Amino acid sequence: MWIKFIYRPAGSDEIVWNGDNPESAAPAIRLLKASITGVKCGERTLILGFSNGDQIEKFEDERYESFSIRDGKNPEIIV
Repeated sequence: MWIKFIYRPAGSDEIVWNGDNPESAAPAIRLLKASITGVKCGERTLILGFSNGDQIEKFEDERYESFSIRDGKNPEIIV
């Protein structure tokens, strides 16, 4: 099960993804070449800013206790 997120690519319209259409999330692949430059934790959201100007907002899901982030170099970060 995937969790809802909003992807805001710099200079383009935002994409809301609910897990029902994998192809609609495909533009987010450009984040693989970007670094995280900012983090904001809201009451029920996690917002990440990236070096290419993009932003992704992930929403809390009551079924899970945390967010997890993997960067491929360091251990997993649990928020």
